[in-house]
Amino acid sequence: SSGQVRRHLLLEELPKPSPTVTKGSPRTINVDQEMLRRRYIFLTGEINDDSAKAFAQQLLHLEAEDPLAQVTIFINSGGGLVHSGLAILDVMSVVGMPLKTVAYGRCFSIAAILL
Repeated sequence: SSGQVRRHLLLEELPKPSPTVTKGSPRTINVDQEMLRRRYIFLTGEINDDSAKAFAQQLLHLEAEDPLAQVTIFINSGGGLVHSGLAILDVMSVVGMPLKTVAYGRCFSIAAILL
């Protein structure tokens, strides 16, 4: 079944950063892993075959972890290759979990289609 896409263009919906201090001692966090754990995927820069592959891998990984939990996709892109953007759109349409897209910065060309 295809996922349900909820569209948003609100900058206020960007994720809040994780705390870097716990009980008075600094800790090191991998921000990319933390964002993925929170079910946030970032699509930034040029959309091409490499970014489409990375996006698809992240989305399919999150679906395998929990096929019912919402995923939020943050897009900041000037566009790129149409066929790569359509590959991303295909993956977004076949996953069963709800998707929410958020544009921040810029969202042009094929990136705007993904919203």
